[in-house]
Amino acid sequence: GKASDFAPLIHSMLNEGGSLLRKDTVIDMLSLKNEGQIGIESKIGAGIGWKIGRTHDGRRFYNHEGGGGGFTTEIRMYPDSDVGFVVMMNTWSLNMAEVKLAHIVCEIVHESACHPDSFLHSQLRVCSEAELEK
Repeated sequence: GKASDFAPLIHSMLNEGGSLLRKDTVIDMLSLKNEGQIGIESKIGAGIGWKIGRTHDGRRFYNHEGGGGGFTTEIRMYPDSDVGFVVMMNTWSLNMAEVKLAHIVCEIVHESACHPDSFLHSQLRVCSEAELEK
């Protein structure tokens, strides 16, 4: 599939429901079920299918990563910023270097998207305005 195929899921998750999931389902999935570090960056714990963490400056995020046999993926959502995206790579290794790289890419993109003077932020605003005009 394509990264854009995840857009309806991310939209439903960030908006606590929508065309794919009911509000109570999203709330349940993102509610803390297990405390403690799960994975590389998600140090708060896990919900149902989603890891929960905080960025270096304290912003909450949810993520689900995966990989194997030549691919690595990361779905990351920052609910306080209303931003979510998918990173897909055609590589994988036992030392999880690609997963670590995906985490770094997510942080860079998120910080750029949320900084009002950044190019990425201006492009996201243009895309959002175009969506609203449809």
